[in-house]
Amino acid sequence: MLQNIRIGTRLTFGFLLVALITFAIGLFGYLQVNGLSEKNALLFENGTVPLECIGEINATGNRIRVLYTRDVLNRVDAKTFEKTHARIANSALLLKRA
Repeated sequence: MLQNIRIGTRLTFGFLLVALITFAIGLFGYLQVNGLSEKNALLFENGTVPLECIGEINATGNRIRVLYTRDVLNRVDAKTFEKTHARIANSALLLKRA
């Protein structure tokens, strides 16, 4: 059957078939990249943003440690101790909220 069709017609159908396959592959790739972009945004929101909270927790824990160490090493008076203890309690409250 293909022997009866002229060579120009066969070439035209061949190029159209290759163009159609190329278009289908391009469309599939575009849709996959678009879905990947949405998944990447979701991963960023659920994976990277909480790292900021972890950093704040770490900083607050370090702040509490420094305040306790400062009180122990300096052997401060009662007024300074109460002030520092209030700051420590405030920092501990921040940790509980996080």
